[in-house]
Amino acid sequence: MTAERLRILLTILCLLPLSARALPPWPEALRGNWKEMRTPEPIPPFCKHRFSPKGGPRWVGPGLSGVNHLCNSKVKHHICLRYQGRDRSACLVSLAKGIKDVIDNARQRNLNDHPMLPYLHTEYGNFFREAGAYSKAVQEYLAAIRKNRRYLPAYVKLADTFVKLKEYDKAEKTLKYALKIQKNKRYERYLKKRLARIAQRKGKS
Repeated sequence: MTAERLRILLTILCLLPLSARALPPWPEALRGNWKEMRTPEPIPPFCKHRFSPKGGPRWVGPGLSGVNHLCNSKVKHHICLRYQGRDRSACLVSLAKGIKDVIDNARQRNLNDHPMLPYLHTEYGNFFREAGAYSKAVQEYLAAIRKNRRYLPAYVKLADTFVKLKEYDKAEKTLKYALKIQKNKRYERYLKKRLARIAQRKGKS
């Protein structure tokens, strides 16, 4: 290989995004204690504080346990996004199990009305949506809404997923209902902007 060809090859490698370069297998990348990791993404306040004086995650409500699993999933989420295709999907679904553990724990303890459940179901759905498992994501967003009819983040994510599925009428219906139940003017403007974008996509389809 000539020096010129080597220079060109090195230049191409440097320009490749991180996701295209050699990465360790995703199970290996996920190893390690989440408490010792940094993440560029926002995480729940109870994970930021890491631990209470009792030695567990900051208290998030009566009787709920297993929140360490949720924090592990949130802190390591960005690692999965380095991968592409099946590896990314498998990585995200693997991490989603940590959130399911908390949901299952609430069910086992008969905490079916726990105030964290709408958030947990929405987060669980988010991992599946990013993994491309849209039907499963829809199920979780609907579960969040059944737990709290006024939990707006679930409506927004549900509408986003309908857009991914190109089910624009369902996306519009979802956000229009969210507009009816919300009471924040700033959020109202946000929802109307999203509706306008959906209308544009719908017109182009």
